[in-house]
Amino acid sequence: MKKTNLSKILSVFLSVLMMSGVLCLFSFASDDSVTVYFSAVDQSSSYENGVIMAEKEITVSKGDAVKYGYKNAASDHNGNEVDYVTALDAIADASYLVYGSEDGVKNSLTVSSGYMSKAFSSFGPWMITVNGSMPHDDILLSWGYTGYSVDEMEIKNGDHINLSVYYDKTGYSDYITSVEAPENVKAGDGFKVKVTGYSSYVAMSGDDAVKSATYPVDGVEIYKITDGKSALLGKTDSNGELTVKTSKKDTENYIIMAKGSSSATADGSSAAVSNSFAEVNIKLSFIGHIIKFFKTIADFFAKLFK
Repeated sequence: MKKTNLSKILSVFLSVLMMSGVLCLFSFASDDSVTVYFSAVDQSSSYENGVIMAEKEITVSKGDAVKYGYKNAASDHNGNEVDYVTALDAIADASYLVYGSEDGVKNSLTVSSGYMSKAFSSFGPWMITVNGSMPHDDILLSWGYTGYSVDEMEIKNGDHINLSVYYDKTGYSDYITSVEAPENVKAGDGFKVKVTGYSSYVAMSGDDAVKSATYPVDGVEIYKITDGKSALLGKTDSNGELTVKTSKKDTENYIIMAKGSSSATADGSSAAVSNSFAEVNIKLSFIGHIIKFFKTIADFFAKLFK
């Protein structure tokens, strides 16, 4: 066999071997970590519009909470082993991003036996939703499902996790809302935002009950958030909708936030509304690209001479 052929075969073999190792690494990582979208809002906080974190993409690994002195449950309330990434792992990691130190996490987050009495330095009470619903088991009893505590609540890749302090701190009657908006919008075009919601009272009553209790939510304030700054776009109408007009000068994607302390719903009731988010990718116009180019240069020199 010629030396050149042997070299080629060896090269292919090593490439396959390395690729196998990379695939194994990815496979291993996918079991132990997830990428999620995390948001947290406390209207009484000093953050602009109460937004502590707005739909931030974070990667969370199994057992991350342990790094900060917390402990996940060994098993859930049905006796199933907790061998996955939990909501507590995500909350601890998000807290670190906000406060920047382990002490900051420990001082801002208090959890005992899965009960979260304090998060982001607020005693709440906090509502946690994953993909617009309260996580629970799938065992429907006469009174509904059983919810999970944060130390047994599984989160998966691509989940949207939202923490909001209840407006109604006595009856906990807040509406759990969802924001519908297009994923991609061309700068200069308009798009429609729709907000629907259902009472947290029915959150554990089963999918059919939640579906029949979901209505468009009227009078909710809609904000866009770019670079951490929020701007009011308007309020939803009786159909829970608002048409948003973009600018050709837009250079950043929108995070749409629905916010409201009380609002009339289609079933005729008045309810507090939890904050919810959606992200809209803005496809830049020609002028948008030019503005972003010069803005990038300006930011570079600003940091250089800071």
